Amino acid sequence: MRPLLAEPVARIVDRLDRALAPLGADRAAFATDGDGTLWTSDVGEALFDRILEVGWIGEPARAALEAEIPHVRTPMHARGAPADLARALFTAYLRGAYDEQRMCATMAWCMAGRREADVRALARELLEGAFGLRERLISEACELVQWAFARGVAVWIVSASPRPIVEEAAKIVADELGVPVPSVLSMVPRVHDGIIEPALEGTPTYGEG
Repeated sequence: MRPLLAEPVARIVDRLDRALAPLGADRAAFATDGDGTLWTSDVGEALFDRILEVGWIGEPARAALEAEIPHVRTPMHARGAPADLARALFTAYLRGAYDEQRMCATMAWCMAGRREADVRALARELLEGAFGLRERLISEACELVQWAFARGVAVWIVSASPRPIVEEAAKIVADELGVPVPSVLSMVPRVHDGIIEPALEGTPTYGEG
């Protein structure tokens, strides 16, 4: 295995300043992933685990979960409760039999039937509590976020995790770093009258999307 070549943050900032100079802040944007980049671990998977734990994957998601089964590349039967189907899809994903993009999308809408506001509240409680997002922030990446805001550059967190938890994470990042709340591009569950539906809204934030 080749060694990882790490650059001091100051050297990266110098390169960014030189790249920014001919553009101007109003024509630039700073984009970063969240999971494994701004913070350690995966907030989408953590939310999925918590939603399973509290029993929020129910009948409103069944048909959409069953529709994912043909996309699993190993035999899988459409049996059991919706939560069992969701667990089986995640297990298939872990063994490489179900595409990550589809799994990330599924995790964004698997709590169909629940109020988006309640999912946000659960996400915030998780991030501030058991997940411990503040302790997981990666200092070097956070310094670059502070650099961007200090230069007047728009900052975006681009993630394949569900929008409710990524936006709550963005608020915590802003509070911890003393900067404005970064904008977010992420997996967006379809919402009607405040209720999450078993579908994705817009383009998946994965790969070409």
